[in-house]
Amino acid sequence: MLYLIHILLCVWPDSVVKLVLSNWLVNPTGKQNSFIEVDLMQEHMDYWIRVCHFTA
Repeated sequence: MLYLIHILLCVWPDSVVKLVLSNWLVNPTGKQNSFIEVDLMQEHMDYWIRVCHFTA
């Protein structure tokens, strides 16, 4: 969580921060009305942060 706060406040430009904060629901299947809740989305974000962080 501290890493996410850091990149939101210090790394990403304001336009990206606004985009991320405006889209807390995720539709991973692409099907209509198949959005997942905020806490599950956060788990997905944490996973991708770890994957991208270790592969970069």
